[in-house]
Amino acid sequence: MSVALRKDREFQRREQEIITAAKNLFMTHGPDRVSVDLIVQQVGIAKGTVYRHFQSKDDIFAVICINYLVDLCDRLRKNNSTKPISSQIRFLGRTYLEYSLGDLEAYRLYRDLRHRIIPDKLDEGIRQRLADQYLELKRQILSVIEPGIAQEILPAADPEHLFVLGFGLLDGTLDTLLQGPFDVRLRNPEAFMRMAQDVLTRAITQV
Repeated sequence: MSVALRKDREFQRREQEIITAAKNLFMTHGPDRVSVDLIVQQVGIAKGTVYRHFQSKDDIFAVICINYLVDLCDRLRKNNSTKPISSQIRFLGRTYLEYSLGDLEAYRLYRDLRHRIIPDKLDEGIRQRLADQYLELKRQILSVIEPGIAQEILPAADPEHLFVLGFGLLDGTLDTLLQGPFDVRLRNPEAFMRMAQDVLTRAITQV
């Protein structure tokens, strides 16, 4: 292994250590109560080391969101494009909900951080990575919507409109479950998942 490659791997390893420590601290104490100094203490490194990887806490917020989206997109890529459009919509909806509900603390943190991020405050490279990852998530959903419109299974509407409608239904469902004032508890998660798939599919196909 070359010296350059070894240094690059060490750099990446250290960056992941910072992100893991920051994520755990944010979930435990909340982002507002976690300083860069506390992250430094948790990882056991010099403060300057953090700033060689991230110019601010905002960059750390963004990278945590990027990692969350990467994992989500990896799961969505398992969609079988040879199946009927309605089956693909059901797969995307269930996968999104299962991923989010499978680790509630991670989802809550992602939801919190994504609303805190101010793009203009981010390092240019991190800002572009975040934008690219959101575009990839959108692309995967549109890869089902657009053929559905072409096959006249979905309404002859702007694909972007159907994307917003479908994504809004999923995000709104999660917000009601986890952030709303209603204290909703899923007594039968499997029945809820099937119902969510049905509602999403009908909403998209019968607009």
